[in-house]
Amino acid sequence: MKFKEIEKIIANNDSIVIYRHINPDYDAFGGQLGLKHLIMDNWPDKKVYAYGTEMLENPAYLEPMDEVDEETIRNSLVILVDTSTNKRADDESFLLGKQILKIDHHLRSEVIEGAYAYVDSDASSVCAIITKMAIQLEWIVSQRAAELLLGGMLSDSRSLSIPNVDGDDFRAAGFLADQLIDVSWVNRCVFDDSKAAFQAGAYFENKVVYNEDLGYFISTNEEKRRFGLSEGEIKDLIDKLSRIRGVDKYAVFAEIDNGNYTVSLRSHTASIVHVARKYGGGGHALACGIPEVRPHEVDEIIEMLVKAR
Repeated sequence: MKFKEIEKIIANNDSIVIYRHINPDYDAFGGQLGLKHLIMDNWPDKKVYAYGTEMLENPAYLEPMDEVDEETIRNSLVILVDTSTNKRADDESFLLGKQILKIDHHLRSEVIEGAYAYVDSDASSVCAIITKMAIQLEWIVSQRAAELLLGGMLSDSRSLSIPNVDGDDFRAAGFLADQLIDVSWVNRCVFDDSKAAFQAGAYFENKVVYNEDLGYFISTNEEKRRFGLSEGEIKDLIDKLSRIRGVDKYAVFAEIDNGNYTVSLRSHTASIVHVARKYGGGGHALACGIPEVRPHEVDEIIEMLVKAR
């Protein structure tokens, strides 16, 4: 699709519901809420809803989700952002939409029958795609939209440092910064840890195991309860491992209540997405995850990561 086609689809619908993926990160929230504000900025008469069942604890930066009934969904354009497969959507009720438009940047993004789709697997974030679209189409971009989109861009691209970041990403980030936003505040909202997460990070840094160019740690349910964090919050500590010299690949295995593990995988250079896919996960070449694996599969995954080149 072309950006102009997306604009035409949006213009032709008076009611729009925007969805994103489960266990949402700031790119998912930024894409969802940033697009919501862009549409309201440019079509103030439209009804635009953000749908979701999960939230991050950051009320100063994020916004509550809207209450949307089934009838509204059935009579609306549904826009699904930052979601590779139907099962990864926060709620599959998006399939009820009168019309579906998908905007995504994941590898092997699932095709939805009858839906429109804009997928750029080379993009560093879905917020980068949406920002570049707004620039190209000369949309009004409010301060609030810019805050949300910049936070998502910085989060998913590790502050514009991953290999698929290009000059256009920096120009897009600069455009957002020019919308009278407080860049320092956005950075703090996205990257600051809670006190509990900070203490947990220091603890798990001392649990890191090194195997050739792989660094990883495994957390237990007892440790999760001790720090009062969810499995998702523990997995978010993976960024603590991103600045260890000599470590190219890094992973976090967080035990869940049934004794299995949820997994986050990252790499600086070696593609590791094949590891995630083998165990029912997915994502990007250098950043991916697995919803759930059994204890004996942890060692298998570690072995595959060590061999990844």
